[in-house]
Amino acid sequence: MGAWGHGPFDNDSAQDWLGELTAAGPSRVGSAVQAIASSAPGATLSVDTCSIALAAAELVAAARDGRTAWLDDASAGWIATHRDALLALDVARIRDAVERIASDSDLRELWSDAGKRGEAFHAYVRELVQRLSR
Repeated sequence: MGAWGHGPFDNDSAQDWLGELTAAGPSRVGSAVQAIASSAPGATLSVDTCSIALAAAELVAAARDGRTAWLDDASAGWIATHRDALLALDVARIRDAVERIASDSDLRELWSDAGKRGEAFHAYVRELVQRLSR
């Protein structure tokens, strides 16, 4: 049974990506967001691509504000090790990607159809945008 919840790491795609990230460098975080940022306006943004981009954005937000509630100890340690590189990423581009996911993506549609459970997802995404805006 797969994982599925409103948090940034509560799905199989993000969990798999996070598991592979420890062996990779912070450029992988930028690449995950780039998949959203470089897509053409109106292009379909898949659930998996968006889930991974949100996980990447959460890592950047956590590096910026120190909030690691969504992370396990290994991931929080990875952020501490790579904080400078994460802080050097283009946060405006990351925030724009999150806003695009929130407004026009298959993931947004999926959560919009989920009733009360979807409200928690949309609240999380709004909060993530705010964290990336500070």
